[in-house]
Amino acid sequence: MPPAKIAGPQPAGNAAVASEAAGANVAASPPSGGEAAISAARTVQEQVAAATALAEHATIASAAPVPQPEANNAETSGRTEAAQPGDTGQTASAPTSNADNLVAVLMARPEIKSVSDLTGKDVAIGDQQSVSSASIRTAIAAAGAVEVQLNEGHAKTIDRLIAGEVPAAILTLVSPEAAEWFPDIAGYRIFRIPLSPGSSKRNAL
Repeated sequence: MPPAKIAGPQPAGNAAVASEAAGANVAASPPSGGEAAISAARTVQEQVAAATALAEHATIASAAPVPQPEANNAETSGRTEAAQPGDTGQTASAPTSNADNLVAVLMARPEIKSVSDLTGKDVAIGDQQSVSSASIRTAIAAAGAVEVQLNEGHAKTIDRLIAGEVPAAILTLVSPEAAEWFPDIAGYRIFRIPLSPGSSKRNAL
């Protein structure tokens, strides 16, 4: 009989230990939420990186078809001086026309309902796109956002956007077709702003 009485208090002690363990688990729960937020940010970064890579590859592929130089080389064996100026003129005009037809893919925070909401605000831009900053600023102004400041920084544009440092960021410059294929990113807005002077004039009118 005494052993049965001794066995009674032990579960009570175990219950107290269990309650303490539960309290420890509750105290440890906030970091798991922080980790979830970090993993979500990584997911956004991965989605943007994958979509940007695909869009840029599609843009390069669409500008690639140039099989004519081989035939020109065969013909230029006897006319080197006459053929070269024409060829250089064509190759020089192609990049400029392609650059005019590019579209800036802009990713903004959810409170930005339209491009005009970026008026007077900073937009993050990377080193690769900074070469076309003047065209990008003009295109954004034509789309309705005046006095936008293109802000370069040491961190990646997507990191600065996720951190809330800027309300929007230029992700890449791609062809109109690739821009249309660019997917939406959950929790953000994607705007496609053409750099073509013709389209910007139409928007201004």
